[in-house]
Amino acid sequence: MTRRITGEWNVEVGVVQNSTGIDKRTGKPKPISVAQEAFYNCKGVPEKNIVKRDYQTKAIKEFMPKWRAALKQQLKKQSDEEIKTGSVKTTDQKIMEGLGAAAAGDVKYTIETGDFAPNKPATMARKNKKLAGKAKRLGLNKEEQASLLASSGTKTPLIDFGDLVNAQKAAIYKGRRQVSIKNAKRR
Repeated sequence: MTRRITGEWNVEVGVVQNSTGIDKRTGKPKPISVAQEAFYNCKGVPEKNIVKRDYQTKAIKEFMPKWRAALKQQLKKQSDEEIKTGSVKTTDQKIMEGLGAAAAGDVKYTIETGDFAPNKPATMARKNKKLAGKAKRLGLNKEEQASLLASSGTKTPLIDFGDLVNAQKAAIYKGRRQVSIKNAKRR
């Protein structure tokens, strides 16, 4: 599930279609792809008790002015550079890759910090049980277990093992041809 940002050059930000999550217990791919998980979270699936938590639209509404300003600034810088030197060092592709990585980072930030419907008690219990099993396998003492639980995503609605947040990328296209994929840039 991706959202497109601009014109001849396109930046699609979100989960690249073939991203798959790995079940940490079995090491095998999860039954649904991360793209499906993103779609379910953004749209909600009442029949599966999945609450709508549209992190993409939230990020776009919050950060689009920033992205537009950054693009405008980079294009002006490129134009000034061309006028001064007669050549362009910063290519359109580099500009779009930087914009895409920053936008993917902003989407990732929204997933991590957004104000979304809270997890249900059953979901928190399931996440805590998974973490307790992990702590036991790692041989952590009680203090370390408490620290792991406190720093986990058990209360964070869109984070379980981080597959969704870590799958946020920017795909850069010129026309219809994909030219690169960039990881989310840290904020």
